[in-house]
Amino acid sequence: MVAPAITAAPASPTKPAVKWRDTVNDRLLRISEVIEITSLSRSQIYAMAKRGDFPKQISLGRKCSRWRGQDIAAWIAGQ
Repeated sequence: MVAPAITAAPASPTKPAVKWRDTVNDRLLRISEVIEITSLSRSQIYAMAKRGDFPKQISLGRKCSRWRGQDIAAWIAGQ
C-alpha cells in the first residue's frame, strides 16, 4: 500500500502565511538557521563578520554563539 502524499495546506484568507521575517526578528539564531536564511556558507559568514560586512555573533558561552534575528533581517534588507 502506498502512503498518500503530504501537501501543504494553502494559507487561509483569514490567516496570512507566516514569513521568515516575522519569526526571526525577536529570536537568537543558530548558525544553521543563518546559513539557511542567507544562503551563505559557514566560512563566508565568519569571514564577512570578521571584515565587518555581516553582523557579528553574540557569545553565549565558551562554545555557544547566536545571531540576533533583527540584525540578520536588517542585513538582508540592506542587500
